[in-house]
Amino acid sequence: MYTHVLRIGALAAALLFVAGCNDGKNSSSSVNSISLPPDDSSADAPAAAPAEEPAGRRDADRRPVTVNQPPEITGDAPVQATVGQPWAFEPDMSDADGDTLTVSASNLPGWLTLDSTTGQIAGTPTAADVQSWTGISLSVTDGNASVSLPTFTIAVVPANAATGSATLSWLPPTVTTDGEPIGELAGYRLLYGQNSLDYTQTIEIDNPGITRYMIEGLTAGNWYFAIQTIDGNGILSLPSAEAQKTI
Repeated sequence: MYTHVLRIGALAAALLFVAGCNDGKNSSSSVNSISLPPDDSSADAPAAAPAEEPAGRRDADRRPVTVNQPPEITGDAPVQATVGQPWAFEPDMSDADGDTLTVSASNLPGWLTLDSTTGQIAGTPTAADVQSWTGISLSVTDGNASVSLPTFTIAVVPANAATGSATLSWLPPTVTTDGEPIGELAGYRLLYGQNSLDYTQTIEIDNPGITRYMIEGLTAGNWYFAIQTIDGNGILSLPSAEAQKTI
């Protein structure tokens, strides 16, 4: 369990890191000798030639085995869209085998369309679309294997919505709560949303040297924040104590 401090303005919160938390008798008989009738022709008979293996089988045995490599997909979609303004996101995709890739989407809002070849999702929200669209995910397949992006949220805000920002800062933990050294850190995950302890949006920071981050485009209202530490083994801490800001 690790401890560090998250600050937002004059607020501070302590982060606790939990690392991780046939049986039978055998019988046998012996044969001392076997008598066979004499065969005078056996000595003069030519030895039988070994059967030749079919050429096709020999070729198949020599053919290298090809192991399919799964495709890759990465990218961070914008977390906010504004009524009347175009919104788009296209992930980065690749396949080591050069296979043709096809993209599918889950929980895609009706105002967005998907290009299954490029993976781009795009659209323009209307006033009827103002809400937080959660659980959106993109998956790519090469016909043999499939991988997905982490689910993400898009918050649609009115065109005239006032926006603000919040700057978070924190102290990276160095020891666990029992005094043991933590070791190498991999980064942090920022959590935030407009309901206490219900974080609908996340930001991944893969540089453990960063200890300050500004979140922009926050609409008017109350916002709640927490942070998780990611250790060198990819294990996430529990969320920190919560910080809050009103925009």
